[in-house]
Amino acid sequence: MPVDAMNMYPGIAGKEQFSISVMTLAGVSSSTKFAGFVMKAVRASNGYTNTNLGPLLGSFACSTSAGMTVPPRHFSVYAPGGENNCVGHSTAGKDMYSSVTCTWTAPATNEGPIMFSATVVIEFEKYQTEIQSAIIPNSAGPASFSLGNDTLQSMPTMFGCGSTKTCALYPPSCDTRGGCRYGVLITPMPASNQLLFEIFGHTFDWLAVGLGDSDEMDKLEVFSCGYNSKRSKIRLDFGIVADKCVFPLYRSDITDMKTRIDLGTGDAASLPVQPNRISCQFVRPVDATFSYYKYNMSSKSSSLISVTRKMSGEGKFVILGQGMNLANTPNIGKHTHLPLRSPVRLTPMGNKATVYFSGIEAKVQTHGTLMTTFWLFLCGLSIVVARHSRPVLTQKLVKKQLWFLIHVCAMVIGYVIALAGFIYILVKQGEWETDSQVHGIFGVIGMSLGLINIIAGIFRPHPGTKHRSIFNRLHRWNGLLAMAFATVAIWLGATFESLRPEFRFWAVIVLAIYTGMQIIAMILFECLRIRAVRNKKLEGAISRRFELTDKSTESVAATNSEPEPKIKGKQLEHVSEGWLVAYACVFLALAAAFWAGLWMH
Repeated sequence: MPVDAMNMYPGIAGKEQFSISVMTLAGVSSSTKFAGFVMKAVRASNGYTNTNLGPLLGSFACSTSAGMTVPPRHFSVYAPGGENNCVGHSTAGKDMYSSVTCTWTAPATNEGPIMFSATVVIEFEKYQTEIQSAIIPNSAGPASFSLGNDTLQSMPTMFGCGSTKTCALYPPSCDTRGGCRYGVLITPMPASNQLLFEIFGHTFDWLAVGLGDSDEMDKLEVFSCGYNSKRSKIRLDFGIVADKCVFPLYRSDITDMKTRIDLGTGDAASLPVQPNRISCQFVRPVDATFSYYKYNMSSKSSSLISVTRKMSGEGKFVILGQGMNLANTPNIGKHTHLPLRSPVRLTPMGNKATVYFSGIEAKVQTHGTLMTTFWLFLCGLSIVVARHSRPVLTQKLVKKQLWFLIHVCAMVIGYVIALAGFIYILVKQGEWETDSQVHGIFGVIGMSLGLINIIAGIFRPHPGTKHRSIFNRLHRWNGLLAMAFATVAIWLGATFESLRPEFRFWAVIVLAIYTGMQIIAMILFECLRIRAVRNKKLEGAISRRFELTDKSTESVAATNSEPEPKIKGKQLEHVSEGWLVAYACVFLALAAAFWAGLWMH
């Protein structure tokens, strides 16, 4: 949707060169319609246009056009420098525009070459940005401003981190001497009461840093830099995230914006890929106040929101995101990985510190830790103890055999821990996310089967009844099936593409060892069991003598007319205490390794 920019900024010598002109925003064809728009005039410089550099220029006046019930609304709140210096739609409901014609009054001073920039909303979730006119030249001589060199000449240096700079780096294994792939460096400038932000990271199209009062992705002051969709221009954009929407902002208080892009060896469509390294910087006031319009869908009206963001005092949490642009559109896409989050507020005007970003959200870390405590450790231990340690752990505590107490406590306590993790993530997420749908389905099935097993264990048939053997088999296989579904869910959750590759690599190694060791342990223990009960008569005796019960520790065979065979203790100890301790230590270590990766990446 091009902007008709002809004769809007005629180059006539002298101050009289600025005149009132007419401009039209319209679709490529007469049938193209749109629901809303925002349009402004900005400076053009250095061979490309950055729509957030310099003030908004001139003022607009628009009349009612086709499809509009009221004239467009004029804004004067985006930036100082003029009244009505930005124009946008003011209609609501189902009004659609075919075109908008406005009169633009040029500023009274020479501002150099300019261009018009617009964003058009086609539907609620479909819009187009970076709609730009051709550059309108000025033949009156050099302008009265200078933007300088917008290209960052060198990469940010981590020299001074912790002493003169506050730095947030990633991964945690890196240090200020090197090895860091992402970083946000903040240097105070006390003389001007400003902060210099330096950002770098390995990505394809864009980086974005957010400043907020929590590590959640809401109510964030956002700065982004990188390529536009066609990789023909460098972009530097500002906005605020509120209610899961990004509101673009004009920021006249942001200065000295520069970007540098060192090209990688490929793009996302070709492998192997070395992403671009993007670096950018800007200077921001220590404490900033800015405004934006927020549209209310219920009342069909807009309200002016004033926001104050202070880096003084307690400081802000810093979030660093990265991603690619949407194909064949001028819009940026979603994050390619979960954003990096600072573990604490950064206070560049106070104590200088070097901290390390976390690549996984705290709610995901908590959820993963609680779920894997049960499914990677306690569940397997409970199953092995019940299946293979009854001949060994026969000591009595509170009138119950030790194996039975370990089995019940590990299963019930572990399930309660996993249930807490399940409920916690549902509450924190607030909705069922489609990106994790398969992971969630396997997790729900595993949790459901686990609950069925616990309830069935409470109402199990009495030992010696005809249904007890059926219960024993169903109880055992249902437990193994629950464990299998949960293991698949953990694999799916730990290998989400949105997670950092460093964690995914670690998780795959740990889970591969866990899965292999669990299969080997189960087969080994079954072989030892078969060896111990190699004949059918002995197997029957073991089944009757050590029936899964908390009612009695005596042999059921004592009440049977058939005499009990003489069984030597060593024949029954197919899984000794040593085997059980080794099993518990190995799988506790693997679970701990998974937790370490979860909290350290």
